[in-house]
Amino acid sequence: MAGGELEFTMTGQHKDFCMDPDCRPVSSIDDFKICPVPTIDVKRTFVKSFTLNIACPEPDVRIKYDLECGDISLQGETYNGPLDFEESAVITAWAEKTGLESSPRVVAESLKIDGSRSVELVQGEYANQYSAGGQIALIDFLRGGEEFKTGEWQGYQGQDMEVIVDLGSKKDINYVGLGCLQDIRPWIVYPEYVEFWVSSDKKDWKRLGKADSPVADNNYEKQHTDFGVNVKTSGQYVKVFAKGYGELADWHLGAGGSSWLFVDEIVIK
Repeated sequence: MAGGELEFTMTGQHKDFCMDPDCRPVSSIDDFKICPVPTIDVKRTFVKSFTLNIACPEPDVRIKYDLECGDISLQGETYNGPLDFEESAVITAWAEKTGLESSPRVVAESLKIDGSRSVELVQGEYANQYSAGGQIALIDFLRGGEEFKTGEWQGYQGQDMEVIVDLGSKKDINYVGLGCLQDIRPWIVYPEYVEFWVSSDKKDWKRLGKADSPVADNNYEKQHTDFGVNVKTSGQYVKVFAKGYGELADWHLGAGGSSWLFVDEIVIK
């Protein structure tokens, strides 16, 4: 040791410590060996058709699947390669291998949607981290749950939201709604109200109605609902306006901050 520094030199057998693979510690599971779960590569929504792929990291496994697709119902089929579909499908897959327990089952669903619809964002700008995949999320028929972090909710902070849905052609309409989330701890509050209009030319609009919030703004329960109205009309364009809650009230821990408006789907029947 010199100048207060400690010198250390590996010599002898210590110099070759763990250089020999036989000397290295081994981590393994020798009991209850289970086949890894396969992965299903599938589009969550599609317009015309989609191709399904299933894979497993374990070599030489047999991948099995159940399938519900239109009038087709298959049980325990062996997967031999990509599958093509033109209808909505639910697939359950698992992996098997001699000497291993079968893997847990994994389920995936692909939904066929109306490709004639399109959506235009007129007012408001959703946050990048809560885009839900972009504007198409509002008409992709995929619904969010009670957790705002799932990627299925589109978030607008401190803003109102206005969008126009083009149905592709004039159609009969019996119901219009907007799916919304309330979870006030992370500042997500139902809109004050949602209003709806319909038009055949995107110029002259007919007001269809207004839906107010069904609960108090200080209701801490996680919940989601559709703000909607029953109608009997027709048109090609549907306009939806959601009035954001705005600044958080004094009773909230984030008082003065800008609340979030979270939406998942424009429902038109």
